[in-house]
Amino acid sequence: MCVVRSVLEVWLDNDSQIADHGGAPSVEKNLAYSRKMPKTYQCSQCSYSTMNRCDLVKHCRTHTGVKPFSCSHCSYQTGDKSNLKQHLRIHTGEKPFSCPYCPYRATRRSSIKNHLRIHF
Repeated sequence: MCVVRSVLEVWLDNDSQIADHGGAPSVEKNLAYSRKMPKTYQCSQCSYSTMNRCDLVKHCRTHTGVKPFSCSHCSYQTGDKSNLKQHLRIHTGEKPFSCPYCPYRATRRSSIKNHLRIHF
């Protein structure tokens, strides 16, 4: 006996369990859902594609030059909110990443990874 069950078998079991408690989603709806391919978003300017719409929006800013995020302390502008967050650490002095072996602290995780080499 095979222990691997198809998605359809799991859904059919779930349907019958839910039906026992007063209502079931339709099997047809579940079958239609199982046939759906993950949606991909394609850039109209180049070959970039992604499964995440927000990533495509961010990517398109590289073509348009739109930089909606700006620093309130200087003239820095960026198209990516996480880049602004990283930049603001210059002004605030925030160093959220720390070495577990010494007092060294850094603004970037990659700096800690490089720093850790001195301990090994």
